[in-house]
Amino acid sequence: MTAKMFLSQARWLDKRIDVKQEQVDRLRALATRITPTRGDVQVAGSGTVRSMEDLVAKIHKLEAEINAAIDMIINMKVKIAAVIAEVEEPLHRDVLEWRYLAGMSWENVAQQMNYSQRQVYTLHGRALLAVEKECSKMQFNL
Repeated sequence: MTAKMFLSQARWLDKRIDVKQEQVDRLRALATRITPTRGDVQVAGSGTVRSMEDLVAKIHKLEAEINAAIDMIINMKVKIAAVIAEVEEPLHRDVLEWRYLAGMSWENVAQQMNYSQRQVYTLHGRALLAVEKECSKMQFNL
C-alpha cells in the first residue's frame, strides 16, 4: 500500500457511509409510501405487511453497517492523524490534514493555504514522501 492509499482510506470509508446513508433515506421514504391494510381482517401473507417487514429489516441492516463503518473511520483517522503528526514540515502536515482528515477538495486546500493548486500538488508530493519516511521510522507498514 502506498502512502496516498493509506491516507485515502478515511475518505473512501466516508464516501461509503454517505452512499449507505442515502440508501437508508430512500428506504425510509419508500416505507412511508406503503399504506397499511385497513380493517379488522388479517389476511394471511399480506404483501403490504411483508414489504414493510422487509424494509424495516433492510433499514436496520444498513444502519448497523453504517455504525460499523463509522467505528472503522474513527479508528482509521486516529492512525492517520498519528502518522501526520510525525511529519516535520508544518506545510506538509497542513496539506495532509486538510486533504485527508478534513476531506477538503484540492481547490479548498489551495484557498486555505493561499497557494495555487499546482503549489499544493507539489507540497502534497513532498508530504507523501515524508509520510513514507515516518511510517518506516515508526515501523508501520503501508
